[in-house]
Amino acid sequence: MEMVIRVKESSLILEGGGMRGMYTSGVLDAFMDKGLYFKNIYAVSAGCYNALSYLSRQRGRSYRVNTTFLNDKRYINFRSMMTRGSAVNTDFIFEEVFKNLDPFDYEEFKKNCHYFYAVSTNCDTGEAHYALVKDLDKDVEYVKASAALPLFTKLVKVDGLVLTDGGVADSIPVSRAFEDGFVNNVVILTRPKGFLLGENKFMKLNKIKYKKYPKLVEAMGNRHFKYNDTLSLINELEEEGKVIVIRPKESLNIANLEKNKERIKAIYEMGYKDGLEYVDKVKEFIKGNEDVK
Repeated sequence: MEMVIRVKESSLILEGGGMRGMYTSGVLDAFMDKGLYFKNIYAVSAGCYNALSYLSRQRGRSYRVNTTFLNDKRYINFRSMMTRGSAVNTDFIFEEVFKNLDPFDYEEFKKNCHYFYAVSTNCDTGEAHYALVKDLDKDVEYVKASAALPLFTKLVKVDGLVLTDGGVADSIPVSRAFEDGFVNNVVILTRPKGFLLGENKFMKLNKIKYKKYPKLVEAMGNRHFKYNDTLSLINELEEEGKVIVIRPKESLNIANLEKNKERIKAIYEMGYKDGLEYVDKVKEFIKGNEDVK
Protein backbone atom coordinates (compact mmCIF):
# COMPACT_ATOMS: atom_id res chain seq x y z
CA MET A 1 0.00 0.00 0.00
CA GLU A 2 1.40 3.36 -1.04
CA MET A 3 1.90 5.87 1.77
CA VAL A 4 0.33 9.26 1.10
CA ILE A 5 2.09 12.26 2.63
CA ARG A 6 -0.01 15.41 2.79
CA VAL A 7 2.08 18.40 1.74
CA LYS A 8 1.66 21.55 3.79
CA GLU A 9 0.63 23.90 1.03
CA SER A 10 1.31 27.60 1.65
CA SER A 11 3.54 29.83 3.70
CA LEU A 12 4.26 33.52 4.05
CA ILE A 13 7.93 34.56 4.12
CA LEU A 14 8.82 37.92 5.68
CA GLU A 15 12.17 39.63 5.22
CA GLY A 16 13.50 41.94 7.94
CA GLY A 17 15.40 45.20 7.61
CA GLY A 18 14.73 47.36 10.67
CA MET A 19 12.34 50.18 9.86
CA ARG A 20 12.07 48.96 6.26
CA GLY A 21 9.75 46.47 7.94
CA MET A 22 7.09 49.18 8.04
CA TYR A 23 6.56 48.37 4.35
CA THR A 24 5.72 44.79 5.37
CA SER A 25 3.46 46.12 8.12
CA GLY A 26 1.45 47.98 5.50
CA VAL A 27 1.15 44.90 3.27
CA LEU A 28 -0.06 42.74 6.18
CA ASP A 29 -2.61 45.33 7.30
CA ALA A 30 -3.99 45.31 3.74
CA PHE A 31 -4.20 41.51 3.94
CA MET A 32 -6.12 41.75 7.21
CA ASP A 33 -8.51 44.35 5.84
CA LYS A 34 -9.32 41.94 3.02
CA GLY A 35 -9.55 38.85 5.22
CA LEU A 36 -6.41 37.16 3.90
CA TYR A 37 -4.67 35.18 6.64
CA PHE A 38 -1.78 32.74 6.49
CA LYS A 39 -1.21 30.31 9.36
CA ASN A 40 2.32 29.37 8.31
CA ILE A 41 5.01 32.03 8.47
CA TYR A 42 8.80 32.21 8.24
CA ALA A 43 9.95 35.57 9.57
CA VAL A 44 13.31 37.23 10.03
CA SER A 45 14.20 40.13 12.34
CA ALA A 46 11.66 42.97 11.92
CA GLY A 47 9.53 40.51 9.95
CA CYS A 48 8.97 38.62 13.22
CA TYR A 49 7.50 41.68 14.91
CA ASN A 50 5.14 42.19 11.98
CA ALA A 51 4.15 38.52 12.03
CA LEU A 52 3.16 38.77 15.69
CA SER A 53 0.57 41.49 15.10
CA TYR A 54 -0.67 39.68 11.99
CA LEU A 55 -1.15 36.38 13.81
CA SER A 56 -2.80 38.09 16.79
CA ARG A 57 -5.19 39.83 14.35
CA GLN A 58 -4.26 43.27 15.72
CA ARG A 59 -4.51 45.37 12.59
CA GLY A 60 -2.38 48.52 12.73
CA ARG A 61 -0.58 47.50 15.91
CA SER A 62 2.90 47.04 14.44
CA TYR A 63 2.86 50.50 12.85
CA ARG A 64 1.36 52.05 15.98
CA VAL A 65 3.95 50.57 18.35
CA ASN A 66 6.88 51.59 16.18
CA THR A 67 5.72 55.18 15.76
CA THR A 68 4.44 55.67 19.31
CA PHE A 69 7.66 54.56 21.00
CA LEU A 70 10.04 55.69 18.29
CA ASN A 71 11.68 58.38 20.41
CA ASP A 72 11.18 56.70 23.77
CA LYS A 73 14.61 56.28 25.36
CA ARG A 74 13.38 53.17 27.10
CA TYR A 75 13.22 51.55 23.64
CA ILE A 76 16.10 52.95 21.58
CA ASN A 77 18.89 54.78 23.37
CA PHE A 78 22.40 54.86 21.93
CA ARG A 79 23.85 56.03 25.24
CA SER A 80 22.82 52.74 26.78
CA MET A 81 25.47 51.04 24.63
CA MET A 82 27.90 52.06 27.35
CA THR A 83 25.80 50.89 30.31
CA ARG A 84 23.72 47.99 28.99
CA GLY A 85 25.75 47.00 25.96
CA SER A 86 22.73 47.46 23.73
CA ALA A 87 21.07 50.44 22.05
CA VAL A 88 17.79 48.56 21.53
CA ASN A 89 15.89 47.45 24.64
CA THR A 90 13.74 44.52 23.56
CA ASP A 91 12.80 43.83 27.19
CA PHE A 92 10.92 47.15 27.22
CA ILE A 93 8.94 46.10 24.15
CA PHE A 94 7.97 42.66 25.39
CA GLU A 95 7.55 43.38 29.09
CA GLU A 96 6.12 46.90 29.11
CA VAL A 97 4.61 47.55 25.69
CA PHE A 98 3.24 44.07 24.95
CA LYS A 99 1.83 43.54 28.45
CA ASN A 100 0.81 47.04 29.56
CA LEU A 101 1.21 50.00 27.22
CA ASP A 102 -0.24 48.44 24.03
CA PRO A 103 -1.40 44.95 25.06
CA PHE A 104 -0.70 42.05 22.76
CA ASP A 105 -3.42 39.42 22.33
CA TYR A 106 -1.52 36.31 23.40
CA GLU A 107 -4.53 34.01 23.22
CA GLU A 108 -5.52 35.09 19.72
CA PHE A 109 -1.91 34.56 18.63
CA LYS A 110 -1.89 30.99 19.95
CA LYS A 111 -5.22 30.26 18.29
CA ASN A 112 -4.08 31.41 14.85
CA CYS A 113 -0.46 30.29 14.93
CA HIS A 114 0.19 27.01 13.08
CA TYR A 115 3.81 26.95 11.91
CA PHE A 116 5.55 30.21 12.82
CA TYR A 117 9.32 30.08 12.50
CA ALA A 118 11.44 32.88 13.97
CA VAL A 119 14.76 32.74 12.13
CA SER A 120 17.95 33.68 13.99
CA THR A 121 21.67 32.95 13.60
CA ASN A 122 23.57 30.51 15.80
CA CYS A 123 26.71 32.38 16.89
CA ASP A 124 28.73 29.21 17.44
CA THR A 125 28.04 27.69 14.03
CA GLY A 126 27.20 30.74 11.91
CA GLU A 127 24.19 28.84 10.60
CA ALA A 128 20.51 29.71 10.64
CA HIS A 129 18.35 28.53 13.54
CA TYR A 130 14.64 28.04 12.82
CA ALA A 131 12.70 28.22 16.08
CA LEU A 132 9.08 27.08 16.01
CA VAL A 133 7.16 29.64 18.06
CA LYS A 134 3.85 28.46 19.49
CA ASP A 135 3.48 30.34 22.76
CA LEU A 136 4.95 33.85 22.82
CA ASP A 137 5.29 33.88 26.61
CA LYS A 138 7.50 30.79 26.45
CA ASP A 139 9.24 31.41 23.13
CA VAL A 140 9.76 35.19 23.20
CA GLU A 141 13.57 34.91 23.46
CA TYR A 142 13.66 33.37 19.98
CA VAL A 143 11.78 36.38 18.60
CA LYS A 144 14.18 38.73 20.38
CA ALA A 145 17.11 36.79 18.91
CA SER A 146 15.77 37.03 15.38
CA ALA A 147 15.81 40.84 15.61
CA ALA A 148 19.04 41.23 17.62
CA LEU A 149 20.64 43.79 15.33
CA PRO A 150 24.43 43.16 15.27
CA LEU A 151 26.55 45.78 17.06
CA PHE A 152 23.44 47.49 18.48
CA THR A 153 21.73 44.68 20.39
CA LYS A 154 23.09 42.08 22.81
CA LEU A 155 23.37 38.45 21.81
CA VAL A 156 20.51 36.32 23.11
CA LYS A 157 21.14 33.20 25.17
CA VAL A 158 18.32 30.66 25.17
CA ASP A 159 18.16 26.88 25.66
CA GLY A 160 21.94 26.57 25.62
CA LEU A 161 22.27 28.51 22.37
CA VAL A 162 23.78 31.93 21.68
CA LEU A 163 21.78 33.63 18.93
CA THR A 164 21.66 36.87 16.97
CA ASP A 165 19.88 38.48 14.01
CA GLY A 166 18.50 35.94 11.53
CA GLY A 167 19.45 38.20 8.63
CA VAL A 168 23.08 37.17 9.02
CA ALA A 169 22.51 33.51 8.09
CA ASP A 170 19.20 33.44 6.18
CA SER A 171 17.62 36.80 5.39
CA ILE A 172 14.87 35.35 3.20
CA PRO A 173 14.18 31.69 4.15
CA VAL A 174 12.42 30.68 0.95
CA SER A 175 14.59 27.57 0.46
CA ARG A 176 13.75 26.37 3.95
CA ALA A 177 10.04 26.81 3.28
CA PHE A 178 10.24 24.58 0.20
CA GLU A 179 12.35 22.03 2.09
CA ASP A 180 9.64 21.88 4.77
CA GLY A 181 7.00 21.05 2.17
CA PHE A 182 5.39 24.40 1.51
CA VAL A 183 4.95 24.65 -2.24
CA ASN A 184 2.91 27.84 -2.72
CA ASN A 185 4.85 30.59 -1.02
CA VAL A 186 4.29 34.34 -0.84
CA VAL A 187 7.42 36.39 -0.18
CA ILE A 188 7.37 39.96 1.13
CA LEU A 189 10.66 41.76 0.54
CA THR A 190 11.74 45.18 1.76
CA ARG A 191 14.00 46.05 -1.16
CA PRO A 192 13.09 46.66 -4.83
CA LYS A 193 13.77 44.30 -7.71
CA GLY A 194 17.33 44.58 -8.98
CA PHE A 195 18.82 45.37 -5.59
CA LEU A 196 22.12 43.66 -4.76
CA LEU A 197 23.63 43.67 -1.28
CA GLY A 198 27.21 44.90 -0.97
CA GLU A 199 29.95 43.85 1.42
CA ASN A 200 29.47 44.46 5.14
CA LYS A 201 31.03 47.84 5.93
CA PHE A 202 31.36 47.03 9.62
CA MET A 203 33.51 43.92 9.39
CA LYS A 204 36.41 45.45 11.33
CA LEU A 205 34.07 46.19 14.24
CA ASN A 206 32.41 42.79 13.91
CA LYS A 207 35.76 41.01 14.12
CA ILE A 208 36.52 42.83 17.35
CA LYS A 209 33.10 42.58 19.01
CA TYR A 210 32.46 38.95 18.06
CA LYS A 211 35.99 37.53 18.22
CA LYS A 212 34.70 34.71 20.45
CA TYR A 213 32.49 33.57 17.56
CA PRO A 214 34.64 33.11 14.43
CA LYS A 215 31.88 31.23 12.56
CA LEU A 216 29.52 34.16 13.14
CA VAL A 217 32.13 36.62 11.85
CA GLU A 218 32.63 34.42 8.78
CA ALA A 219 28.86 34.36 8.15
CA MET A 220 28.75 38.15 8.47
CA GLY A 221 31.53 38.49 5.92
CA ASN A 222 29.78 36.17 3.47
CA ARG A 223 26.25 37.43 4.01
CA HIS A 224 26.08 39.43 0.78
CA PHE A 225 26.94 36.35 -1.29
CA LYS A 226 24.14 34.27 0.24
CA TYR A 227 21.66 37.14 0.14
CA ASN A 228 22.25 37.86 -3.54
CA ASP A 229 22.09 34.13 -4.40
CA THR A 230 18.73 33.95 -2.61
CA LEU A 231 17.44 36.92 -4.60
CA SER A 232 18.47 35.14 -7.82
CA LEU A 233 16.59 32.04 -6.71
CA ILE A 234 13.51 34.09 -5.85
CA ASN A 235 13.58 35.75 -9.27
CA GLU A 236 13.72 32.32 -10.95
CA LEU A 237 10.85 30.98 -8.81
CA GLU A 238 8.82 34.09 -9.56
CA GLU A 239 9.32 33.69 -13.31
CA GLU A 240 8.27 30.04 -13.04
CA GLY A 241 5.12 31.00 -11.14
CA LYS A 242 6.18 29.11 -8.01
CA VAL A 243 6.15 32.12 -5.69
CA ILE A 244 4.46 35.48 -5.50
CA VAL A 245 6.83 38.27 -4.53
CA ILE A 246 5.62 41.56 -3.08
CA ARG A 247 8.36 44.18 -2.94
CA PRO A 248 8.61 47.99 -2.99
CA LYS A 249 8.78 49.48 -6.45
CA GLU A 250 11.63 51.76 -5.42
CA SER A 251 14.30 51.98 -2.74
CA LEU A 252 12.81 52.85 0.64
CA ASN A 253 15.77 55.05 1.63
CA ILE A 254 15.27 54.58 5.34
CA ALA A 255 17.68 53.79 8.16
CA ASN A 256 17.41 50.59 10.20
CA LEU A 257 16.68 52.70 13.28
CA GLU A 258 14.87 55.52 11.47
CA LYS A 259 13.45 58.33 13.63
CA ASN A 260 11.53 60.34 11.02
CA LYS A 261 7.82 59.58 11.53
CA GLU A 262 6.75 61.06 8.20
CA ARG A 263 9.17 58.85 6.31
CA ILE A 264 7.99 55.82 8.25
CA LYS A 265 4.35 56.70 7.51
CA ALA A 266 5.08 57.04 3.79
CA ILE A 267 6.71 53.62 3.69
CA TYR A 268 3.84 52.03 5.61
CA GLU A 269 1.32 53.57 3.18
CA MET A 270 3.39 52.33 0.23
CA GLY A 271 3.20 48.80 1.62
CA TYR A 272 -0.52 49.08 2.29
CA LYS A 273 -1.19 50.19 -1.29
CA ASP A 274 0.93 47.37 -2.73
CA GLY A 275 -0.76 44.87 -0.41
CA LEU A 276 -4.19 45.83 -1.72
CA GLU A 277 -2.96 45.44 -5.31
CA TYR A 278 -1.81 41.87 -4.62
CA VAL A 279 -4.68 40.52 -2.51
CA ASP A 280 -6.70 39.01 -5.37
CA LYS A 281 -3.59 37.58 -7.05
CA VAL A 282 -2.50 35.95 -3.79
CA LYS A 283 -5.97 34.54 -3.14
CA GLU A 284 -6.01 32.96 -6.60
CA PHE A 285 -2.48 31.61 -6.12
CA ILE A 286 -3.30 29.80 -2.88
CA LYS A 287 -6.95 28.96 -3.62
CA GLY A 288 -8.04 25.68 -2.04
CA ASN A 289 -5.19 25.54 0.47
CA GLU A 290 -6.41 24.62 3.93
CA ASP A 291 -3.60 26.56 5.60
CA VAL A 292 -4.92 29.92 4.38
CA LYS A 293 -8.25 31.53 5.14
